[in-house]
Amino acid sequence: MAEMAMWKKVLIGVLCITCIGVAIGVGVGIGVYGNQNSSNGSPTGPPTQSTNRYYSGPGLPLVKPPVEAATAVGFVNSSDSAAATRRVLRRGLDGSSQLTGDVIRERFFHPGPAYIFQILQGVDDRLKFYDSTKLASMPCAGTAPVQKDVPMFGGEVVSFYAQCYSGSDTEGTQFGVFDKTTYLVLYGGPVGDFYARIQNTTSVVVDIWMAVGAGPYPPSRTGTYITTRIHADPANKKLEFAVAGLGTGFCGVSVKMTADAVNATGSQDPCNPTESICVSPTNITQVVSCTVEANHFELTPLGRLNGTYPNSQAFAESYYPGPGKNQIKLRGDVDDSVYFGTPHWGNRTTGEQQVAGG
Repeated sequence: MAEMAMWKKVLIGVLCITCIGVAIGVGVGIGVYGNQNSSNGSPTGPPTQSTNRYYSGPGLPLVKPPVEAATAVGFVNSSDSAAATRRVLRRGLDGSSQLTGDVIRERFFHPGPAYIFQILQGVDDRLKFYDSTKLASMPCAGTAPVQKDVPMFGGEVVSFYAQCYSGSDTEGTQFGVFDKTTYLVLYGGPVGDFYARIQNTTSVVVDIWMAVGAGPYPPSRTGTYITTRIHADPANKKLEFAVAGLGTGFCGVSVKMTADAVNATGSQDPCNPTESICVSPTNITQVVSCTVEANHFELTPLGRLNGTYPNSQAFAESYYPGPGKNQIKLRGDVDDSVYFGTPHWGNRTTGEQQVAGG
């Protein structure tokens, strides 16, 4: 626990991987398919490119393409100008708004601090550094992976594997391959960690845990300050995500997209009573009946607990999923949910080396 507290206090600076100077304000962990031993899943060499169409080239995979492919087309292609017009029409004189498909698009699929595709594009820009040539030059990519259980926000504990580590004690990259899944962790910068896992067995399935807006410790908790959990299954056209935090229009919200319907259920700021809506995946202004599948959230719903900003101004607890079920702490201490995860378990020195066990 002392190690974790110390780690959370040194999440400073801007995440930068070697010669890629793109600052996106997230740390990241991502899974990728690599060479496997058929008997036990252990790697027999550096991770390689699979034939899956969501990979753009050899090396570590990109994150945005499969998530975008799983997203309902109405949220990917909706017109900015038309959406802006509808936002004006649906807002009352007091500035309030009911939950609509446009609200979800505006918050998470429109340029802004919580824009999912923009964040993932920044991650992909970093991952491109680890192409086949780079991986072939890293002997650690062929070593046995080291496993560690990682505590995420929302109560999840997820096994991650690591082989190679590159960076310093405050920022860097770590990845590993095990059982047709490669895990990569980018950490450091102005937020807590961002982990993801891409499994590539018969098809690609993406899981992501990310935090946005922490800044140097202790955090200011101003602007957008959120935790986000994403599950994407592009082969079956399914995307589900849960968000909780400050400055994103929701105290807590769950969204599930299927081929037939998109269900959004949540508590809009300032923690209004829970609302639900189902819209067409191709026309987000068209309200439809929710299917059984769309009504069933597989991810644990996220909701913020009450607290205070550094200026002592209070913020309320989310109506969704509700008291007793909300678990996201945004209190600026070492237990803040934005600082989730585990300190990287590589050798804490600059340079590229094999991850040590223990």
